Amino acid sequence: MNSIYKGKKLNLTIFGGSHEPILGFKLSGFPKMEIDISKILEDIKRRQPKQVGTTKRIEKDEMIIISGIEGNMTTGEDIEIHFKNENVKSEDYNKFYDHPRPGHVDFVVRKKYEDESMIAGGGIFSGRMTLPMVVAGSLCKQALNYEFHSRLIHVGLLGNIDYLDKSLVYVEKEKDSVGGLVEVVVKNVEVGLGGPLFQRLNAKISEAVFSIPGTKTVSFGDDQDALFLKGSQYNDIILDKDGKTKTNYSAGISGGISNGNDIIVRVTFRPASSIGKPQMTYNFKTDKLEKLVIEGRHDAAYVRRVPVVVENMIALALLDEKL
Repeated sequence: MNSIYKGKKLNLTIFGGSHEPILGFKLSGFPKMEIDISKILEDIKRRQPKQVGTTKRIEKDEMIIISGIEGNMTTGEDIEIHFKNENVKSEDYNKFYDHPRPGHVDFVVRKKYEDESMIAGGGIFSGRMTLPMVVAGSLCKQALNYEFHSRLIHVGLLGNIDYLDKSLVYVEKEKDSVGGLVEVVVKNVEVGLGGPLFQRLNAKISEAVFSIPGTKTVSFGDDQDALFLKGSQYNDIILDKDGKTKTNYSAGISGGISNGNDIIVRVTFRPASSIGKPQMTYNFKTDKLEKLVIEGRHDAAYVRRVPVVVENMIALALLDEKL
């Protein structure tokens, strides 16, 4: 099964699934340019599960370049890159077609596609599919002269990330999961990207970011400011002819158009739905509520791996708008 981002210039097709032999992407419309493979490898490492609260499933994540890249250059042709899934345990998922996991896609996949094979590992709906997103978006970052900075603001109720490991040890012991809040700041964006109504830059960025599994909300700047400040406080006073402002409550976008200030995107992610804690939920085979215990290797806080994914999906949207 494929999923396609259709931009003005860029088209990104992601294919495969969490437990299929191959997953990958094809990126069309990308310019011919010099690239730094080491920067892509660095982004891949940032996504990998090596911290407390992340899955024990470890994949090599090695890029198999099919087309569009020769040495350190893109050719201007479609870029296609594959990855192998080698560390899979599909048997852990056999029961979820009839006994769907609460909060997961199992129920809607059963109703919409009637395809039991799509349940294994979450199929194309899985967080595993953020690997091709990261690599495609990493290429897009290199085509932009912007600076990207990302950070975790909250994980669950924890606002002090210094205590994150200790907090997640407790969550793992409880066989539960937590969500979190990620902030990405993009610097050096020029004035003029985007447009009115359906061409709004914030709408375009939101579309790309909402493609990330687990995304619940996307806001620009702190949405609490828009709720609690008066207009006289919220308005960004323009300081010079370049559009620099005294404050940046608009988070770098005015009326859907970039205004030259930092673009600030905040994204909330839900807790992982696959948890080891027993849950009473509907079973199609028995036609009643039964206890479901989810085995397998799942993230207690996958949000630790997400900042680079958000960065790179924002880069995809910005490059498509800029080309």
